[in-house]
Amino acid sequence: MRRAGVLTVFVVSGALLAGCQQEKDPAPAASASPSASVAPSTAAGDAAKPVVGNCWTSYTATFTGDKINELTVDELHPVADCAARHLTETFHVGTFPGDTPPADPEVQRVYAECEAKAAEFLSADWHDGRLALLLLPPTEARWDAGVRAFRCDLVERRGISDASSFRTGSLKDSLRGARPIGLGCGTVVYNTDPKRTPLWMQPAACDQPHNGEYIGTVRAPAGAATAPGTGDHLRQECAQLVDRYTGRSFANLATQLGQQIGLLWWRVSDHNWDAGERSARCVLVVEQPIAKSLKA
Repeated sequence: MRRAGVLTVFVVSGALLAGCQQEKDPAPAASASPSASVAPSTAAGDAAKPVVGNCWTSYTATFTGDKINELTVDELHPVADCAARHLTETFHVGTFPGDTPPADPEVQRVYAECEAKAAEFLSADWHDGRLALLLLPPTEARWDAGVRAFRCDLVERRGISDASSFRTGSLKDSLRGARPIGLGCGTVVYNTDPKRTPLWMQPAACDQPHNGEYIGTVRAPAGAATAPGTGDHLRQECAQLVDRYTGRSFANLATQLGQQIGLLWWRVSDHNWDAGERSARCVLVVEQPIAKSLKA
């Protein structure tokens, strides 16, 4: 599993604390059955093309150093009906053009296609839910066999940057109406290191004690995740969301609450960042738990 790394931890001024943490790739979760590698397909074309509406019980990530270089789903344990217990759901299938393995620009175009289709499927931006988005291209063996289809899958999480979660039922329209998997208030869990590194946020009802609230998602310009200014850009964009979400400035909000407040932002994994997804989820945090939403 990848490590969650801290980009910056700093004090803004007075009663304002701020920090930033990188989001983990969805952790391969334990399957109900022993996990197995994907069986290479010897069929070409549509014979091995994935199908929209399929659900799966496990997926695996292959790493090079600290970066994912391949995501695959354990196709030896498919779930025929998404009403049964499963881990991932295929909501879109597309095709890479030509016979040359896709380079970065094409991967980025395809990832953007997955994001757009996810918004249609969920009825809202997938970042607003306890979700991870997976782009699954054909394995090398399948590409060599002529398969050009890629899959877009969604995985439910227990909270922001938390582990993947098994579920029953399709995610279709799950960010519409009551938004059963929508992000809102939650409890930010910190590491025990001296810097109190934020690890993840577990969901909680806004009328129950909590110390964090999701206020929206921001995006950074193109470039490397470690490029100078990326962290500052995400911090500034998240700070602008505070005014729009709460109707109050940082300083006024801290004064009204009578305690320290701050911002956390979890940027996407290196895998998704390299695919062209430059987003970060922003969370407003308080030093002492409260039992209300801060939304205006």
